[in-house]
This record gives sequence, C-alpha cells and structure tokens, in this order.
Amino acid sequence: MEREIEEYRSYHRTQVNRLSHFVGIPIILFSLFGALSWIRVSLLGGVYLSGATVLLMVLVFFYFKISRRIALAFAAWSAPLLILAHQMFLESNRRAVVAVVVLFIIGWIFQAVGHTFEKNRPAFFTHWKHLWRGPLFITYEWVSALRIRV
Repeated sequence: MEREIEEYRSYHRTQVNRLSHFVGIPIILFSLFGALSWIRVSLLGGVYLSGATVLLMVLVFFYFKISRRIALAFAAWSAPLLILAHQMFLESNRRAVVAVVVLFIIGWIFQAVGHTFEKNRPAFFTHWKHLWRGPLFITYEWVSALRIRV
C-alpha cells in the first residue's frame, strides 16, 4: 500500500492540490452515487440494490484487500454520501440529472485547479487505476492525520 500511496502522492505534492482533492474527490464520488442510485435491482421484500451501493461495495472490497482499516475508514466517510445521494436523487428527474452533472463537473474543476497549482497532470493520465486511488489516497491522508495505524 505504501508504494501505491507514494506513487499517487508524487502527483499531489502541494497543499493546494491536496486540498482540492479533499474537496473534489468526495463531490465526484457523491455525484457518481447520485447517478448510479437510479440503477436499481429489486431484491426480496421491496428492498433494492442500487448501482451506487455496488460501487461502494466494490471500492470497500478493493481497499479491504489493501488495508482493513483504510477500507473501514473509507466506508465511514463514503457511506453517508451514499445514503444522502440515495435520498436526494431518489427520482431521476430533470432537476436531479442536472444536479448530478453539475456536481460532477464542480468536482473535476477542483481537481483541475489543484493540478494547475501543482503544475503537473493528473495521475490518471498515466494509468486509469489512479481513478480508484483518489479516494484511497484521501482516506489514507485522513487516517494518517488522525494518527490511526494502517
């Protein structure tokens, strides 16, 4: 995990860039949860499984393979985003679609501003796997700042 974090960190050295990612990545994730909440599979007893829930489960599983504590920390901050997205974007009407698109764009604007200050390109330009490492990176940074052993 340290190698992966350090590789991602090498694209995010300045405070402005890191801060922009601490804001932008949750906004992007929230917008993805909103959009994917419209994809639902009905399960037993009126319960449904959304695409957003599947995304969260995949990310938690992926992070769990790297570190259980990171996976739990990620779930702790991203699950409330999922619940809020499910509540806010229950219906896929025009207003909800516009809100999801605008939030997605705003999140990427934060990323772009950060990389402008950093004067380098985003990590995912070198490999798409960095798209999944963004949430891992900010979770790792939060956990480290709180002095929780990974």
